[in-house]
Amino acid sequence: MARTQVSVGWFALLPLGLLSIVLAVRRLASMNGPSHFVMERIDTLRAGNTTYRGIADALNDDGVPTGQGGAKWWPATVKKVLERAS
Repeated sequence: MARTQVSVGWFALLPLGLLSIVLAVRRLASMNGPSHFVMERIDTLRAGNTTYRGIADALNDDGVPTGQGGAKWWPATVKKVLERAS
């Protein structure tokens, strides 16, 4: 039987108590939509004519959580965030 290797983040190496604190902080930080810094980054990338897909890929590559705490940015999500900010 082949063994499947699962990729886990650095947080999997944390003690359980510290892990719960890290996850709680991430949840709280993402409750009110994208942070000011994320919005600045999106605006800067968009001003440089980066596509929605390019912005989503850049945010995903850096591990930036979505405004709702999700792990993956999609082009449609970036578009909606920009539309709401207008």
